[in-house]
Amino acid sequence: GPDFRKIQRFAHPGVQNLLFSPEENFIITWNGKDDNQDPRALIVWDVKTGRELRSFKVFQGSEWPIMRFSANDRYFARGTQDGISVFDSKTLKLLEKKPVKAKGMQHFEWSPSDNLIA
Repeated sequence: GPDFRKIQRFAHPGVQNLLFSPEENFIITWNGKDDNQDPRALIVWDVKTGRELRSFKVFQGSEWPIMRFSANDRYFARGTQDGISVFDSKTLKLLEKKPVKAKGMQHFEWSPSDNLIA
């Protein structure tokens, strides 16, 4: 519409996918590389400032969405070979400094209302 305007620019060359967090505080972008080589294949951004908060390599064979946010944006998580890595969105650090063990896990989802993973 007539009020459309650019608010931020998220410079991530070759982006193929993006995902807004439920509360629209964050955006995740992915350039499609899943060779576990590119340290900026997946980037978490602050929507309001446009600042890059953290970046990740992406494991081969990963499917979109690679990261998922909790309903209140407090946490984001990604599946790993042996479990789920859950990150605190305030500190951007891995909770308890290790993934949650879930051997054989192929898919997970956050609860739509609480900070619970199934």
